[in-house]
Amino acid sequence: MRKSIRAIEVCVDLVLVIIGFVAVLFLGYLILSAIKKPSKKDTYSYKGWLTSDSFWKRAFGCLLYQTAAVVVLYAAFMVVALLSVVVLGFFVGNL
Repeated sequence: MRKSIRAIEVCVDLVLVIIGFVAVLFLGYLILSAIKKPSKKDTYSYKGWLTSDSFWKRAFGCLLYQTAAVVVLYAAFMVVALLSVVVLGFFVGNL
């Protein structure tokens, strides 16, 4: 019984971490959208974050791309880890 309660607590912690990362991404998006466009015209016709002449736009763009990649890798790792724990618990519990 205690093992299943601990597994539920781990799952809840994982969900809270993912919600926190999503909140950080959303906050970063709001910050980026609030940054005023430079008064001069950008060098490139594409108005993306990483090709902008604005340093802050490029910096926050890189940070958010890295954070998104970390969230994806962390989620994949946690899924593999939780499945491994469930499978191991199933086989060891039946011995």
